[in-house]
Amino acid sequence: MDNKMIKEPGIYDISNADYHADPALNKSGLSELLKSPLHFQYSRKNKREETEAMKIGTATHVAILEPEELPKQYAATIKIEKRSKAGKEAFKLQQDNLSDNGLIGIETPTYERILAMRDAVHNNKTAAKLLKNGIAEKSVFWRDKLGFMCKVRPDWLPGNDIIVDLKTTKDASPDGFPKECANYNYALQAVFYCSGLTAATGKEHNPENFLFIAVESAPPHGVGIYHLNFQSIDFAKTQLRKLRLKYDDCLKNEIYPGYKDQLTSISLPPWTLKLKD
Repeated sequence: MDNKMIKEPGIYDISNADYHADPALNKSGLSELLKSPLHFQYSRKNKREETEAMKIGTATHVAILEPEELPKQYAATIKIEKRSKAGKEAFKLQQDNLSDNGLIGIETPTYERILAMRDAVHNNKTAAKLLKNGIAEKSVFWRDKLGFMCKVRPDWLPGNDIIVDLKTTKDASPDGFPKECANYNYALQAVFYCSGLTAATGKEHNPENFLFIAVESAPPHGVGIYHLNFQSIDFAKTQLRKLRLKYDDCLKNEIYPGYKDQLTSISLPPWTLKLKD
């Protein structure tokens, strides 16, 4: 997509595919840089194929954020065994019908689970209020002060300086969700997204107003609404500063190193070092 690269800051109404095809730095790239520039460069050159989990995640976002779009994009399907000739023919007919109608098939039990997550979120008064008015899935591009382009695609913009991010999770509790925030660098995401919206719009976006709607993927589909505290945000700001410099250095020198090439002393995590009686 080099000939379609977005070079000017702004908020764009482009497809998800075009957004992902643009080489601007995004949050996934930052997460890879946290591992090493080598991991980042590999992910750039080897695009991930969409997994079943990714497909379901996308459908869940559509169901919750743009519910009227769900039946236009997805259809519930029955599971068809393809071991026999008749099964293969029935499966092909099903796929042809989906293709002819521009739909993506999701097996009925999973489709019903997506609908249950949608209902759980919209039955939560705080979540419903946040999602009552706003715009979904706009693509935001800006030029970093160091010169390279960046991009984010906020789930939901309800107005003012609020950004809403929808997360499906195993544990949406106040004790469980912070662990997911740490594992998947959600604080870094909050700071990066707010930096992007501020740069692209000229209006200050405070990371404390980056709100998570977390919904559990298993029944009873508990829902939690969260924002990160100052300490978490401050830590992520420091992370982002270092990663921006690292990325800029990689671009300028065209070198993407891996882990340190030296013998290194390591320790077991602190929680493993407590002996039990």
